[in-house]
Amino acid sequence: DAIAASGLAPEQLAIIAFDAEVIAAAKRRMPEVRAFWLTDFERRGGIGGWRPTLEQILATLERIGADGLDCRAHASIDEAFVKGLRDAGHAFHVWTVDDPAVALRFRALGVDSITTNRPAWLRAQLEGTAG
Repeated sequence: DAIAASGLAPEQLAIIAFDAEVIAAAKRRMPEVRAFWLTDFERRGGIGGWRPTLEQILATLERIGADGLDCRAHASIDEAFVKGLRDAGHAFHVWTVDDPAVALRFRALGVDSITTNRPAWLRAQLEGTAG
């Protein structure tokens, strides 16, 4: 109801949630509004690697009908990870980046957006770099 009353066009909105079922419900009710599943990564076991894996993320995004992923800017994210998301047709966003070097790394990977606590400062830092 709040979204309908806002008068905003669907392209001006984005829904984000850690709860995958919230994203699924939002896409069922408002398929025209972009919705991104939020996730973080955690180490599982000594040899298990980071979770969720790209395969688990892609399965979740497909199941809930999300438009893409919004995840913590984690060191394990690489070109193959981003390619997997892109090949599946998903947008890719990261949070929370307050370090210009980290922002440059994710910009080079082709991230759609970066969430930061210092937007004007970080933009100024990045404007002075190539790319």
